[in-house]
Amino acid sequence: MKTIEIKIDNNVDNLVESHIDLICTEKIDRLKTIVGQSLVEITLIDKGIYKTLIAKFEWKEENLLNVSDFHFVPESDMLFFRSTNQWGVIDIAQKRLIRHESSLWSPLIERKNGYILIIDDLNAESTQLDGRRIDHVPIDPPTESNEFDDRIEFMSPVYGLQILKIK
Repeated sequence: MKTIEIKIDNNVDNLVESHIDLICTEKIDRLKTIVGQSLVEITLIDKGIYKTLIAKFEWKEENLLNVSDFHFVPESDMLFFRSTNQWGVIDIAQKRLIRHESSLWSPLIERKNGYILIIDDLNAESTQLDGRRIDHVPIDPPTESNEFDDRIEFMSPVYGLQILKIK
């Protein structure tokens, strides 16, 4: 069974860039200056074999990461992450960022039966376990939802009925 270990250092000052496998800059287009950074060491453990990835998260607003901001999908070696203003997907085996999306606030990332559900204040998205989009719909709080085998129906005051496909 595949597992991961995550170590986070939210107070990093001087980094040797050659030791970084990937850099993820906070997704806020209107801000340009980096005000902080976090270093995340992700170790994939598969049948006694350890593979480590070092990721640097650059912040344009003060931000911190903790282990609950990450969701590992062992079937695909994908690591979903979230923070204020963004979410994304890291391919641990290939050491690359395959999705990096804007968000309002910190989105909810939840694994369901065979798919991943990502919800923030104004959007809902379903993805396959490897991070590829299934569907995306706009929503606006307060939002009510009903889950079915093949879809989630969101009812919001601004957008009305929105149907998110999950298969």
